[in-house]
Formats: sequence, structure tokens, C-alpha cells
Amino acid sequence: MRETSGAANRILALLSKMMNLAERWGLQPDGSNPCRHVERYRERRRERFLSAAELGRLGEVLREVEAKGVESPSAIATIRLLVLTGARRSEILNLRWEHWTSSRACFGSRTRRPAPRSSTSARPRSRSSRASAAAVSGCFRRPAAPGP
Repeated sequence: MRETSGAANRILALLSKMMNLAERWGLQPDGSNPCRHVERYRERRRERFLSAAELGRLGEVLREVEAKGVESPSAIATIRLLVLTGARRSEILNLRWEHWTSSRACFGSRTRRPAPRSSTSARPRSRSSRASAAAVSGCFRRPAAPGP
């Protein structure tokens, strides 16, 4: 089972959730979850990068979806920004315009107001991501300043 330790952990988590819900709904007695004391396998952190072909196909799909108007422009911009910067999903979703510094083409800790920290990192630290001004302006249109 070591070769599929990640899958085994996911199945165990699913089964445990099912058993917990059965207890909550009164279908099973409290404390009867057999998954409670099963040890999970250790997992290695993995990084995967899209190939050139995958990036090309993603770009095509985003252009098609954008042209058809079937998806929110914010969702499309978010995906583009994730690909262009390599930032974490939560970092992009929590971004504000005040986090962006166009003179340095970055957002995050090097700006006056740091972007929110991710709660998933092993130790808290500020992060910043670089992106070209053209890339960011292509993803998002900065909201117009309120008129007088």
C-alpha cells in the first residue's frame, strides 16, 4: 500500500467522514468510528508543473470560456494570475489592489501593506510574487477611482 499511500490516506479520510456523519445523524453509536485510531501514511510534498502543451491548452480553454462569457471574468483572471505568478491560491484570492506595486512588479511583503499570509506554511513568513506589469494588467483591470 506504500506505493499508493496518498490514495489510501484520502480513502481513510473519506471513510472517517462518513462514519462521523453516521454518528452525528444517529445511525451509529458515538465513538464507533473504526477509522479513529488508524495511522495514516507519511506523504512527501510534491510539486508538479504544467508542461508547455498543458499551458497552451489551458490558455486556449481560458480564451474560449472568456469569449463565450460562460465563466466569471474574475475566475478567469484568477487562474491566469496563478499560472503567471506561481502564487498560492489563497494569496491570489485574498489580493487587494493596495498589495500591488507596479514599480517593482510584485505583490506581497515588499509593498507597504503586505498580502495576507498563508496558514498552510510550516512557519509564518511573508511572501511576495513577481509578475510583469503587462501580465497583471492583462489579468485584471484596475477599478476606476470613484468620481467627484
